[in-house]
Amino acid sequence: MRKAEVIKWAKTLIPIIVLYVLLFHVFGLVFVSGESMESTYEAGDMLFIRRFNKDSISHGDIIVLYENDNFDRKAIKRVIATAGDEIEILEDGSGVLLNGTPLPEPYVTGTTQPGTAYTYPLVVPDGYVFVMGDNREYSMDSRNEIGLVPIANIVGVVIRL
Repeated sequence: MRKAEVIKWAKTLIPIIVLYVLLFHVFGLVFVSGESMESTYEAGDMLFIRRFNKDSISHGDIIVLYENDNFDRKAIKRVIATAGDEIEILEDGSGVLLNGTPLPEPYVTGTTQPGTAYTYPLVVPDGYVFVMGDNREYSMDSRNEIGLVPIANIVGVVIRL
């Protein structure tokens, strides 16, 4: 093979390889299924995520996570509390206290019930986040089956375009 042909192939393949790495290892593409994030996101919505800098996750970020340590199911949820935060979900369904202060949540659909996984107030341990869906009455999240989410189970953070 001549040098010119090698250069031609390299000019074609290198951008494809770089694009592949960016799309599938640095960033990602996910599709919403289910109703737990309505009305922020609807079933069928396409979301871009960043797979890096998971240690900088903060309140209000929407993340894609593995629902369990088997890494067989993914979910999309909003981060409500991070390590060291104290969270309390009021029994009457009137809202959430974050570090003793009412959490403004204009994105919430439905009422927020405490669930069965924890007693409140709850302090989120290091290496974990507490998440909930925006459609609170139809969300499996940290209040119930999913529980506290280890940072290692986070796939990525949704990029808001």
